[in-house]
Amino acid sequence: MIWTGEASIVEIGISAGMLVGGMILGRWGGIQNRGREIIGSVILVGTPVIVSGLLPPGGFWCFVLCCVIIGISIPFYNGPLTALMQERIDPEDRQEGRRRNDAATMRNVGKNETFP
Repeated sequence: MIWTGEASIVEIGISAGMLVGGMILGRWGGIQNRGREIIGSVILVGTPVIVSGLLPPGGFWCFVLCCVIIGISIPFYNGPLTALMQERIDPEDRQEGRRRNDAATMRNVGKNETFP
């Protein structure tokens, strides 16, 4: 059974990782080929997900580390994807705000249906 404190530690790890990843991306600026950066971030997410699935039952702290690595990679996906969409889509056809709003709505609907 998961203790509430453990779930909080995992969430803090993901959040701290996103902050660190955002600072790294902000300082560094990323690579010029945004497609490769997005692919690299997907690989950076996938590797700790696979590792966390193979952990033994007592591997909580290793799981937290995997979550921090996942958090670090999130800005390296979202940042270039947003910039790529803004560059490639005409301003008249741009529906970025609507897309993000729809995604947030679906996330909330999923949460409400899963955890009533």
